[in-house]
Amino acid sequence: MKKIKQLGKIGFLALALTFASCSSDSEGDPIGVAGDGTITASVEGTTVTTLQSGTFGYVTGSGASKALQLTGSDATGKAFTLQVLGYTGVATYNVNASNGPLAVLTYTALDLNNPQNTNNTWVSGGDGTTGTLTVTEYTDAVVKGTFSFKGVNQAGTFKQISNGSFNVALNQQQ
Repeated sequence: MKKIKQLGKIGFLALALTFASCSSDSEGDPIGVAGDGTITASVEGTTVTTLQSGTFGYVTGSGASKALQLTGSDATGKAFTLQVLGYTGVATYNVNASNGPLAVLTYTALDLNNPQNTNNTWVSGGDGTTGTLTVTEYTDAVVKGTFSFKGVNQAGTFKQISNGSFNVALNQQQ
């Protein structure tokens, strides 16, 4: 019985040392730096990060009709959709652009108790909204960059999304 207790103590000590020596992958990462395959942003002070398995990116079309779409969601129904119409690669794209490429940025917070609620999606591009999406890296495999916007829902309420970033693998489509 004494040996079992001693082995238990040694095992507990080894386990404690193992956990103490581990560090989190996100330790020290500033808000607004998306991990591989994610979209992250501060939604009125609360960080929302999409799941890698729930985040996708596509580039479609060609020439002036080329478009970028990034979409991702977390496990609680919070999601981002970032679209650029007239996509040209590394550049800054504005919401409410009167001429040229246009960014349409959306944040949704699904109400699991009322999934038909239409007031839980905030979109840039309407009156009183602002925003930019900046692509800092673009290859056939990945797109990285930053975004921020002020969106409005159907009820006319606004939501501020800031410190956004994305690092999303791309599926090329024509």
